[in-house]
Amino acid sequence: MDSVIVKQLGRAHPLVAHLNDFLTDLANAGASPHTRRAYRGDLIAFAAHHGEEIGALTAAGSTPSRCPRRCPAPPRRPTSPRSWP
Repeated sequence: MDSVIVKQLGRAHPLVAHLNDFLTDLANAGASPHTRRAYRGDLIAFAAHHGEEIGALTAAGSTPSRCPRRCPAPPRRPTSPRSWP
């Protein structure tokens, strides 16, 4: 069991075993320690706001992320080298 997850969420949290399994899979797949630490932090932050079993997770009521204002299109680079500045 990942000690950081247990320290942050406690052993009784319903997602602890799932988070630990995921991080173990990342380690077994050769993910770098930095990647695993980043995932662990994000997953702990998520789990801190969700205290139910994994089967209770849904996307109901969520909406796709949108820019708060109309996002401008990214500038297009000319395709022809002759037209490059």
